[in-house]
Amino acid sequence: MYESKRSFKIWDYNVSHKQLLIRSPRTNGEVENIDLVFWGVERIELDSAFDGLSLARVARNSEDSVPVFSVGNGHVVAAGCKVLVNQLEIFDSSLVYFDRDRSVEEYGAVVVTS
Repeated sequence: MYESKRSFKIWDYNVSHKQLLIRSPRTNGEVENIDLVFWGVERIELDSAFDGLSLARVARNSEDSVPVFSVGNGHVVAAGCKVLVNQLEIFDSSLVYFDRDRSVEEYGAVVVTS
């Protein structure tokens, strides 16, 4: 589904909306952030940082309604995931908080969604 050689870290988690952000921040050599955004998160089993990353949707039993996403050596059980590229400032999150005056398009361009 998605693969990158960049370094990523768990960046933000919104408890009330069950959202998780894993980010590869822009640096001197990289002009854009790469954000992996998960929603409807039910379980997280991940390292806190990744040196390179692969993201894939993993098949589960047909009885399970919520998908599993393989992230590096771990996984996230979540309703969905998308990969965004953006130029948000380091402390700006691409998670959707309802108290902000930002339109959805300002969170970044969607590269992959599932």
